[in-house]
Amino acid sequence: MSDAGSVLGRAGVREGQPFVLAADGSYDVALNRFLRELPSWGVRSPRSVDAYARDLLVFCRFLHDSRGGKTIWRADSVDLRAFKTARRRVDGFQVAASTWNRFLAALDKWARWAVAERLIPQLPFRRVERTVMTPQGLAVVSTNAERERDDRSASVSFLPYDEYVVWRDVGLRGHLPAGGPDPAWRGRHGARNALFADLLVGTGMRLSEASSLLVNEIPPLVEGRVCGNLHLAAAVCKRSRARTVFLSRVSCATCTTTCGSSAASW
Repeated sequence: MSDAGSVLGRAGVREGQPFVLAADGSYDVALNRFLRELPSWGVRSPRSVDAYARDLLVFCRFLHDSRGGKTIWRADSVDLRAFKTARRRVDGFQVAASTWNRFLAALDKWARWAVAERLIPQLPFRRVERTVMTPQGLAVVSTNAERERDDRSASVSFLPYDEYVVWRDVGLRGHLPAGGPDPAWRGRHGARNALFADLLVGTGMRLSEASSLLVNEIPPLVEGRVCGNLHLAAAVCKRSRARTVFLSRVSCATCTTTCGSSAASW
């Protein structure tokens, strides 16, 4: 097994690496190499790699079942429009515009990779130029012609803090809405779970960042400071970019009290 592990490591296969099998159960060497090489194409998050794999798998199944047994290597704009109809126009099976656009991002990145690797002669899907606003002003960009306008992207909902506290105490701590322990609660780690939620809300950390923290990474309480600097390693941050978030004195004290002096991950 150690020899097999070293071979997989040299091939860039991480723990939990997703892979795609064809309809007949065969292993598509080139398509799975694309999934392994996604980090070098700017997709470093394991969650994003998993999402790309699922999106491409659904498209491959559609091509095989509904487009005469085609493979992704022979797909064209006509196939993509048919897939769009199935995913966005059929009542009861519609996916959100954001979900569709995420799939297109995966498909376009696969197409650019395949062209770069000379596995297909040219980009197989029609592209259009659109004018968009960037931090530097208006710019003309090339996008997939089947991209959808996401009308929900501008509607962001916020939960008032007092409502969050009720959700945290009732849902995570096992308290009654009026206060006090709920005798029907069967959870074992209510204080820890509530602290984890407070860390996310108070610092803006992502789930993967907060769940990777060690006790000895919690900043110490310093007299005269209202917060502590919490340095997040590049290995756990999005796009492998280290960053610093700020932890309030109350959160620092709560972490110290809840976790004790153990250096184990919590």
